[in-house]
Amino acid sequence: SNASTILYSQGQVDACSPRVYIICMLGVALTWVSVITISFVAMYMCFTIVFLGYGLALAATNQVGSVKVWGDIGKFFDRIQSKCFPVMSRSLMFTKNQELVWNHFLDSLHAEYLLTAAERDRLHFGRNVTSAGSFKTFPDFTKTVKSKEALRRIIQFCWSCEAMLKQSKRMSIPEYRRWFQVRTMPSWTVMVPCYAE
Repeated sequence: SNASTILYSQGQVDACSPRVYIICMLGVALTWVSVITISFVAMYMCFTIVFLGYGLALAATNQVGSVKVWGDIGKFFDRIQSKCFPVMSRSLMFTKNQELVWNHFLDSLHAEYLLTAAERDRLHFGRNVTSAGSFKTFPDFTKTVKSKEALRRIIQFCWSCEAMLKQSKRMSIPEYRRWFQVRTMPSWTVMVPCYAE
């Protein structure tokens, strides 16, 4: 009995010695550091998943532009004309001015030999004659244009108009952009260097 009491007392002395105490405290501290680190990683993963889901939902519901291919122009042109053109300038709130801007845009492509006269007339407002002899007032987008560069510019122009509308809805436009939105439109102001060989 005395021997076991001596051993028990010796175990208590060993358990309470400064060396064992420091090792125990270090083990507890490292355990808590591991728990806190794992908690931060888990929280970061949760935030990442939540924000990824939010970004995907926002991208699906609020895309910048709907026009990606030629067929989209015919689908969305009425909306582009009535809602996006007035964002560029207050004078484009009137249908006649909207038609003039579109016609001038097509005339510029024809002047650069990117559109044929027949393609330009087919896409113009008020230049198509029907079988009854009356004039149409809406461009005909049933056939695509032959020039790839003209196709790219027309799609980019319509996409940029939609982008301006989205920007005006989602954020406040600075004063200089409010008054000079056409000049600050990227598709009209960014120069692409070309080298003529």
